[in-house]
Amino acid sequence: MPNTKSSAAGSAKTERIVKSAGPKASLAKVTLVSVSDTIANSLKLVAAYLSKELTPKALSDVFFKLDELEKALQEMRENVKDRIKEAVKADGTKVPETLGSISLDVGNHKWNIRPTRTGYDPKKVEAALRSKDLQPADWMQTDIKYKVDETKFPKLVEKGIFTTEELEQLKYELKFALVTPKQNEAEHE
Repeated sequence: MPNTKSSAAGSAKTERIVKSAGPKASLAKVTLVSVSDTIANSLKLVAAYLSKELTPKALSDVFFKLDELEKALQEMRENVKDRIKEAVKADGTKVPETLGSISLDVGNHKWNIRPTRTGYDPKKVEAALRSKDLQPADWMQTDIKYKVDETKFPKLVEKGIFTTEELEQLKYELKFALVTPKQNEAEHE
């Protein structure tokens, strides 16, 4: 059963692409190859434009246009992935000796889907054990996680366990991520 919401969104985007292709274009005339060629040629023009010396404003404008394009392509890709998953579920065959994987051969391509989670949900098991007045640690494996507590580091230096330089080497390597204006606005709302 196809995801009609995604399919409808994909159809609307396809229609917008066809309309932008020209007044005489129709879905029957527009092929995946022609759309792909048009996109490739447009990206070559963008690459040529980016090879020039550009002002920060021009770079910003290009960034947001590419961001819009990336979002539209990602939405289409997700729509296609969902539809492929549905086709594999409907027409595929179960892969023997797996935990529910299904496979479908389509031309020169083999599509597989596999369940992302199998077995028991640890949170449900824990809740069930607690409801029966049993300690989960007696019936389940436990993981111990350590968190850094920088307030204790001065004592490590005082006791001579670490030098200040050794502690500095334990820090993350300083890296930077670009925060777009939209992300910046969202963080400050």
